[in-house]
Amino acid sequence: MGSLSTPRAPECRAAQKCEGRLVTVPWLRWLFSRMRRPRVWIGVLFVAVLLSLAAPHLAALYSWRAAEQALARHRPRDAARHLERCLRMWPRDASVHLRAARAARLLDDYEGAEKHLLECQQLEARPSDASLLEWALLKAENGILENVEDFLLAKAQSDPAQADSVMEALAAGYLRLYRLYEAMHCLEQCLEHDAENLRALYLRGRAWERVHAYPKAAADYQAVVEHDVEHDEARLRLANCRLENGEPAEALPHLEHLRRRQPDNPEVLVRLAFAWNALGQLGPSMELIDEVLARQPDLPSALSARGQLALQAERPEEAERWLRRAIAANSFDRIAHYNLEQCLEQQGKRAEAETEKKELLRVEETIERMLTIMNRLMPKTPHDPALHHELGTIMMRMGKEELALAWYHSALREDPGFRPAHESLAAYYERVGNVQKAALHRERAAPSRKTGGKG
Repeated sequence: MGSLSTPRAPECRAAQKCEGRLVTVPWLRWLFSRMRRPRVWIGVLFVAVLLSLAAPHLAALYSWRAAEQALARHRPRDAARHLERCLRMWPRDASVHLRAARAARLLDDYEGAEKHLLECQQLEARPSDASLLEWALLKAENGILENVEDFLLAKAQSDPAQADSVMEALAAGYLRLYRLYEAMHCLEQCLEHDAENLRALYLRGRAWERVHAYPKAAADYQAVVEHDVEHDEARLRLANCRLENGEPAEALPHLEHLRRRQPDNPEVLVRLAFAWNALGQLGPSMELIDEVLARQPDLPSALSARGQLALQAERPEEAERWLRRAIAANSFDRIAHYNLEQCLEQQGKRAEAETEKKELLRVEETIERMLTIMNRLMPKTPHDPALHHELGTIMMRMGKEELALAWYHSALREDPGFRPAHESLAAYYERVGNVQKAALHRERAAPSRKTGGKG
């Protein structure tokens, strides 16, 4: 008799089905069979631990490469963000601090750049050529050109790979010192090499703006913001150029964009108020300026704007009060002087209006003389100490003491015995109470002293 087979339970049949399916996926069968072994789980755990330890380093390495690319593409803001991640992983890496210093410098964060450079050189066994160059670039951008200008010019000649960085830094320093001709020369070299150098375009825009060439400045700023939508300073300057060109409708979108990003920036709000006013919204413009003044009651630009709006609203007495405060805060505000003359005329204060008209003429002549020296005379005779000294005197009148001192010292570098510069420095140091320096310059300015300078 044949034997009868025992019927399989339903679960056995299900297992057989599953097993049949696994046969069609060999690698899955292999994996399941291996996972039953304890040593496999130990291996998996070991790999997981390795990955967890390596992941932060891999992320930092990615950020490092991204920062390098961002610096090469003239995007220091992106580079700074990536380098911040690198520093969380590698806080004692000199090369990371060096690049963080470079990104900070390119963002005009000179204090941050100095901090990173100090940390970099503390970590280096001895200061590297790269960190020494970065120090020179930082000084140049701050307008401290003594002892670094010649070094950087020689570096640009001997090392073409560094030429653009050097020219940008020198241009920024020249702009700070109102040496516009030299700044423009450096920037043109950069842009000949790379027409999309965003920093060179931005700096050239500032140079054009200094000489009131607003259409040319606007073109450069427009190119910058098209390639870097987060460049808020270029966007603000672009909006200002549009306003100066009588194009408030074109300025408005940029100012509204900036207000969303920087809701408490008073300069953004002041320019936005001007744009609204030019487009027929006088009431909202005055309310916005009042909000600014509530937070910063002595802000010169807001005081001047408030006076201008009050004059436009046919309230000359109120306008006079705001404008006098604006001029007290910034005596070279030509618009405030002009508007004050107008509101005095409207009030019948003709003698005061005439005095203000003369003051406006003095301000305009001073500014015109400054532009003439920078744009016409200095390019022809860049080493004339008298021109350097005159620019210093103009800056001192305008309340720009740091720039004035830089120009006085620049005159003395051209001629160490130039008496007018010593006399101006002596007067300044007497005023601020630095007796020792005042006496030193008084001695050098004495008529009996033999000098090669003009007396």
